[in-house]
Amino acid sequence: FLRAGKSHQRLRHEPGTADIQQRLQQADVVAIVMSVMVDPELAAALGRFVRDAVLSQAEADSIWQTWRQGFPLLDEVPLRPHDDVAREAGRVARVHVLRGADAVHVATALVRMRMSPDPDDVFFLTADRRQADAARAEGLEVELIPA
Repeated sequence: FLRAGKSHQRLRHEPGTADIQQRLQQADVVAIVMSVMVDPELAAALGRFVRDAVLSQAEADSIWQTWRQGFPLLDEVPLRPHDDVAREAGRVARVHVLRGADAVHVATALVRMRMSPDPDDVFFLTADRRQADAARAEGLEVELIPA
């Protein structure tokens, strides 16, 4: 499970990219599961990077195109929000005092874990310490990626 805050990292091969790739290879990953929140969060992050002169518009456009073409290494399985995810996100946000989008990512992973024939095979990758703490407290195996 990946969240958008670092999705751009994988596409740009920045620090942390190797950690993400190594963890996915070690886990014998069948699919990457992402919340539909990834698109708007990535778009917002890219816009912020252009505004703050961290990226040129051309670099941001290139990252967006790569994203829209899909992850080059693995299939992605988007898990769309539905009532279970929405209810779970509300609970997670209240219990762990997370931003709404961060709670949606944790909730999506939790719902996916419950749907999995082997819940122990589901793990959560993030560079956000608060989100990692919440996911871990909810019973997810968590890998905190260095930012």
